[in-house]
Amino acid sequence: IFEDFVVDAEFGTGFVKVTPAHDPNDWGMGQRHDLPRINIFDETAHVVEGYGKFSGMDRDEARDAVVAAFEELGLLDHIEEHAHSVMTCYRCHTKLEPWESEQWFVAVDELKKPAAAAVESGEIQFHPARWKQVYLDWLANLKDWCISRQLWWGHRIPMYYCDACGWEDACVDEPHACPECGGAIRQDEDVLDTWFSSQLWPFATQGWTDRDSVSDEIAANYPTQVLSTARDIMGLWVARMVMASEYCTGQIPYEHVIIHPTVMGADGKPMSKSRGNGVDPLRLMRDYGADGMRFGLLMQVTGSQDLKFNEDKLVSSRNFANKIRNAARFVGLNLEGYEPGAPEPSTPADRWIFSRLARLVASIDALYEQFEFGEITRELYAFFWNEFCDWYIEFSKSRLATDADPADRARCQRNLMFVLGQAIRLLHPIMPFVTEEIYQDLPFDRSEDPYLIGAAWPEAQALAGYVDADAERAIDLVCETISAVRSTRARYRLSPRQELDAVVKASAADAALLQEQRALVEGMANTASLSIAPDAQKPEAAAVVLGSGVETYVVLAGLVDFEAERARLGKEREKLAKDEAKLAKKLSNQGFLAKAAPEIIQKDRAKHAELADKIEKIDAQLAELG
Repeated sequence: IFEDFVVDAEFGTGFVKVTPAHDPNDWGMGQRHDLPRINIFDETAHVVEGYGKFSGMDRDEARDAVVAAFEELGLLDHIEEHAHSVMTCYRCHTKLEPWESEQWFVAVDELKKPAAAAVESGEIQFHPARWKQVYLDWLANLKDWCISRQLWWGHRIPMYYCDACGWEDACVDEPHACPECGGAIRQDEDVLDTWFSSQLWPFATQGWTDRDSVSDEIAANYPTQVLSTARDIMGLWVARMVMASEYCTGQIPYEHVIIHPTVMGADGKPMSKSRGNGVDPLRLMRDYGADGMRFGLLMQVTGSQDLKFNEDKLVSSRNFANKIRNAARFVGLNLEGYEPGAPEPSTPADRWIFSRLARLVASIDALYEQFEFGEITRELYAFFWNEFCDWYIEFSKSRLATDADPADRARCQRNLMFVLGQAIRLLHPIMPFVTEEIYQDLPFDRSEDPYLIGAAWPEAQALAGYVDADAERAIDLVCETISAVRSTRARYRLSPRQELDAVVKASAADAALLQEQRALVEGMANTASLSIAPDAQKPEAAAVVLGSGVETYVVLAGLVDFEAERARLGKEREKLAKDEAKLAKKLSNQGFLAKAAPEIIQKDRAKHAELADKIEKIDAQLAELG
């Protein structure tokens, strides 16, 4: 009788029998307390000879027989039900029986030191960075690795034996006779653990043979750049690849490790055939297109958090692919007389979209460096749909009309082609098919790059000269004002042909920028009159739309019921108040403040301040309405 920390004194009687040859925990206790290892089973889980009437029984028969024997001898006091953690086969769900046997192991103590040093030094970097410590902890606790498996398929262990003289050795080249006595030899029947084979992949696929000879492929491509994998095989595969590469080549296998989120089923559980909660990618491609499926999956990624697969999100991505096609079709239909040439952003709208494009390229480059693929899709979506399609194409329509100034029409055509060409390059890694189709259909210069996959990536430095903060602010004001008038029409179900009087209150600088673009606003918002001033007053019977540093009043006298406007503002305030309260709670959470990046905290604080400001303005408007 002995005590050990493994035994839970609160479970059952607090006493437990120990079988070192039949349980991993018991094996450990046996090692610590120098217990004999008695193996009562053979490889088929039948009791071996030497145990009387129990010999020859399988494990289940023997267990029942032991209980019966206790009862016959009057030694059975009572039986209690206990919940046990029992290992089962993941395929057939048969209960697994731990069994002592002779196996091959890899001694890891000397292998894991350089594998840990490579990560501690920053030579290998994890994304997100928090997985670095998980990797190091796994290595620190790693024990010698059992690599032999008793399976039909696999890489057979290259160990050879001569039964005649007792010779044994591991051989790279298969021997045909015993080098000692010339007798017959046999190879070990066990195969290697699949992860042993998998750990060799980074260099074994590039012509590696041994550390003294370097293939051309390894010299050109090794170490590789990025490994993308799931967290559940960080120890099984990631760490072992590092250990194997350091040992076999003297180099790390890759520079970056991306631990990507796991896509769960709609039920929140890991996808599997047995659960039936998986999805068929071929069906998804049929329903949403290959591009729609790819883009839609990435759109659902937020950082490294696991996500529930939501097929509804693929609908918007399919619509986005159609939007890209329609935008390209519009450009193609308006290229009559088109002559290729350098882009020339001559109007504020041109300078705005070129500036937004320049910022987008710089942002996308930075996000690729950080492996933020989900955020990349969201930025591409916002630029192409909300800025290029919704606004720049709309601004361009009058310039492309048949009676438009020919020189300006030509400039507009070249600018559209340039922006579209840069945009499809940015979209191509995620949506390769629709973008390649557009590249082939439109008159892009393909003399040097016949396919989009080989075309030059947009250069952030070359585009940086297009950044124009004033043009961005001017057109942002135009868009906000037009949207305010249009949304007011839609909210009150007024005809698009109904001209409306609008008043815009903005700072002196913003008012001056907006005044210069009033023709755009008047034409696209269909206003009867437009007043812009820093000290503008809200007219009687007017709806209010708040923007970023601007307030738009749309006169509705005689057109709408103001009781409904009061109710709308009340609902808007209620929604803003909920969002403000949620952010306030988040910003008061010390755990969040301690762990979140400073820029994230600052962004949330700015958003909270903006929400509070909007609530204050709505309160003032409700007071005015009475």
